[in-house]
Amino acid sequence: MNEAPEAAGAQPAYLALLLGSDEPSQAQWEALLARQNGENEALADELKAELDRTVRRDPPAALVLAERLERLTRGLPERRVLGLRGRAVAFHANGRSAEAIVDYRAAVELYDAADEALEAARVRRSLVDVLQMSGNSDAALVEAARARRVFEARGEERLLAQLECNVGNVYFRLDRYMEASDSYRSAIARFERIDDALGRAFALINLGNVETNANDFDAAQHSFADAERVFAEHDHQILAAEARYGLAYLAFRRGDFAGAEAGLRASRAEFEALGKASGPPLCDMDLAELHLRLDAWRDARDRAEAAALRFEELGMDYEQARSTLFAGVAHARLSATDEAERALAAAARLFAQLGNRVLGALVAIHRAELHAGTARSPALAAALVQARDDLAASGDRFLTDLGELALARSRVGIGQLDDARSALEALLERRGGRLPLQSLVEIEAWTALAEVHRHAGDGPAQEVALEHAIEAGEDAFARLSIGDARLAFFRERQPAITRLVATRLERLGSGYAREAVEELDRSRQRSLDEADARRFPPTPALRAARARLNALLCRQLDASTGASAEPSRGPATDLSAELLRAQDELMALVRGLDPEPTSAQPVIRGIEVAPLDAVPKGDALLYYVLDGDDVFVVFGDPLQIGDLGARKLDCSGHDLELLAAGLRFQIGKLRLGAEYAARHARALERSAAALLDRIGQLLLEPAAEALDGRPVTIVPIGVLHELPIHAATFDGRPLIAGCDVSYARSLRQLARLRSPRAVDGHWLACFSPEADLPAIAREREALSASLGARLEPREPDDLLEALTAKPCRLRALHLASHGAFQPDHPLFSGLRLGDRYLTALDLRPLELECEVATLSGCETGRMGRSRSDELHGPAPALLAAGARSVVSSLWPVIDADSAELMDDLYRGLAQGQPVREAYGTAVRERIVGGSRALAWAAFVLAGDPLARPGA
Repeated sequence: MNEAPEAAGAQPAYLALLLGSDEPSQAQWEALLARQNGENEALADELKAELDRTVRRDPPAALVLAERLERLTRGLPERRVLGLRGRAVAFHANGRSAEAIVDYRAAVELYDAADEALEAARVRRSLVDVLQMSGNSDAALVEAARARRVFEARGEERLLAQLECNVGNVYFRLDRYMEASDSYRSAIARFERIDDALGRAFALINLGNVETNANDFDAAQHSFADAERVFAEHDHQILAAEARYGLAYLAFRRGDFAGAEAGLRASRAEFEALGKASGPPLCDMDLAELHLRLDAWRDARDRAEAAALRFEELGMDYEQARSTLFAGVAHARLSATDEAERALAAAARLFAQLGNRVLGALVAIHRAELHAGTARSPALAAALVQARDDLAASGDRFLTDLGELALARSRVGIGQLDDARSALEALLERRGGRLPLQSLVEIEAWTALAEVHRHAGDGPAQEVALEHAIEAGEDAFARLSIGDARLAFFRERQPAITRLVATRLERLGSGYAREAVEELDRSRQRSLDEADARRFPPTPALRAARARLNALLCRQLDASTGASAEPSRGPATDLSAELLRAQDELMALVRGLDPEPTSAQPVIRGIEVAPLDAVPKGDALLYYVLDGDDVFVVFGDPLQIGDLGARKLDCSGHDLELLAAGLRFQIGKLRLGAEYAARHARALERSAAALLDRIGQLLLEPAAEALDGRPVTIVPIGVLHELPIHAATFDGRPLIAGCDVSYARSLRQLARLRSPRAVDGHWLACFSPEADLPAIAREREALSASLGARLEPREPDDLLEALTAKPCRLRALHLASHGAFQPDHPLFSGLRLGDRYLTALDLRPLELECEVATLSGCETGRMGRSRSDELHGPAPALLAAGARSVVSSLWPVIDADSAELMDDLYRGLAQGQPVREAYGTAVRERIVGGSRALAWAAFVLAGDPLARPGA
């Protein structure tokens, strides 16, 4: 295509050339630009009309047309401004705000020079939107005022309506929602007067955004749905997509987290397909905010940082600032203080440049929380005075109260208790109403007031304030619908309950021990009640994503175990970015599906189980309480008359975190293989012994009078779930060497697991045929010898079918294979069975009646934890699915060690022993036989210790 079109029919041919996918050659441009007699003026008009049709449908294609239009009009004085305006529109649609501003300003100059006031005002109206998107709010309002004077003088109703939308956008990004709402409503009224349905729909999207942020959710739903309908009818795909995006974010604000995640991901894909440059990062920013609410802090950080980078490229300063703020909050939750400060400081600078005092004030609050108790606290407390005033100036009552709360908390931290108390009491006096945000402020104010009393040494007043906080939380919790928002709300209220229990334990000691267990165990069980079992329909997309994840997990495991002479049953390498993406995609699909009903583990609300009655008769109970840096243990026989013991431990929560980190460091050496472990056995054992001695000193010795050889039920909390308390040194030897030991997530769950039911079914087993795990074959032979014909082996491909059968009644379930824990997505932790993984996500919705489940692989008992002590991993998933008890491992284990322990365990179970006795005997055999502590201590028993598969 190097020749110019012939003269005959040249106009249509040149238009086709400029609209084509191939860039015209230099020779074709020369021929085109040499034409005279107004031919190119007419061609420019036609090209601009096509550009206007394309820009909303396909912004990247529109930019190509715009560049050609601008080149065409350089030598056409009468059409030069047309080229500038067309390219500015395309730049703006593609997120290139700075370049759009340059072209728009050049167009305004040309119109002003030609004394064409109306056309100059039209361009200024467009310039308003670009300026506000790039953060130049003051300049945007100046241009709007100039355009308004012209439009009003000439009675341009449609242009005034469009201008009102632009002005509303400016106020919206300044978080001045009342002024934004007034502007959008004025635009809607003007569009209705001139019967402009599309203009009205466009204003409705913007109004819906304001209504969402003002928590007027029903009105926002109506606005977005109405706009989406109109745009779909007129085949405006991008604007219809923007309406659907608004509905997705609205779902998040309403607490429908699953629907919001699915909707935002769908919107992201739709924006990518339509070429809307700002669409995908907008969805990433909102997904980051959603993940913060779900405690998925790594996901939130990654989404927010990716969005911030893209917004910086697009020149969208407001959105960049918001994304950077979310990234800072995520870093803070991950205890990455330096990274959090850098992000929050950057967000503060951006909001200051934008003149957004409201979000700037929120950044100040987060920075004050980040540095609470440090040398920076006084300076940040002073900054919070201005933040409070800025929030009050917004006119939003919730934001005003939030500013008062933040300032009061900071004053507590720097010792200004009287000022903090007066502010909080005044805040509580003027609170009222039953909306969730109103309840939230009340809860937080009572909790902050409790801190004032704690610092003042007034324990009784502190307890009263905490009781009020809990009461307000329970009242609000009861009004929330069951689902993600309800659970997220509870997670955020959990600390007040734990603090009240710890405060009373410190003041009342053993006299409050029983009540402490009752109160705290109720809250521990709450999250289990809210996370009811769900089975998700196997959609094609879900199956495809799951197959991809299986392939990646297997590939990672193969790569990590190939070099070990006697490999452990688990991978030694970190997760790849590809694996993380696959997990993230699959989790998004799961969250977006409507669950099928399941009858597993029915939750009966309103019926209280006496938690202490769940402890087996004659057992000693060790029930731990962790409140920040305060750690307590409640101990004794709960079924005997008299008080339980209670003692504050001589360690802090931080001390326990360091202890767990030290243990993880030593355990990490096991990933180097059996040869390394054998070569450095003495050093590893010395390090392990020192850690186990320290765990015993801190966690067992304070409860020594209860540890007299009787069986022990341990209820850990928080970081204690990672510590092998059963293996800790007590009286010169491991605790389990002198008594049987089991763990419980909560006593209420233990009571459910111990409820009577018939023992029936098979001894089902699956031994993964891994060539690098030769001891699995010996394990299979040993179980066959103990159980004989009662053992029913299944191939990996047949196992899930057997487990999903209804009813699925099993005496025992035994799985032996490679195990892997996925720290970023614990629900994808599990065991490799053939060419797929059996994960916690698969196990949680099963409907089992199983006495004992054993997971003979690496890290099958390791768990992810949320703020309310929810536990995620294969072992808790099996307990939730109906297994009475689960034996699993806390860290990587050597193949032969696992096989030997399982041989002894099943020999005892086959003889009719309860699982705790069989498990304890098997472990003690390892101890007596001189097995290394890191080999046998990994295995833990959770659930009903008296579960008995039967002889």
